[in-house]
Amino acid sequence: MDMEVIGTDEFTAWYGALSEAGAEAVTRAVNLLERLGTEQDHVAAVELYPRLGMSGALKLFELWVVGSPLRVLFALEDPERAVLLYGYDADTELRVGSPRQLPAVAHALLAANVYRLYRAAKSGAA
Repeated sequence: MDMEVIGTDEFTAWYGALSEAGAEAVTRAVNLLERLGTEQDHVAAVELYPRLGMSGALKLFELWVVGSPLRVLFALEDPERAVLLYGYDADTELRVGSPRQLPAVAHALLAANVYRLYRAAKSGAA
């Protein structure tokens, strides 16, 4: 399966701020996503809407970067097109007691908002 993968401005900014090693690791993970799609061990569906009682067709996933605490949240526009929304460092942002702690549901909500903004810009309504 070959999947088309595109990135939002938010993803591009995050990726551009990574160290060289971090960027290379994310590139490898994204290349695997392109080749294997969502049916791999390092991709997990994020079930946001049922838990919050929201309706919507957003299919949100998290891509784990092997050998790294980096994570990439992405949405599926269709089975063959992934939109990379943004990334984060799970060690620094999900650790209990961290001043930058951001619970997983907050990441999912932010990713949903980034996707909404992406869709609005794509349709010219931004």
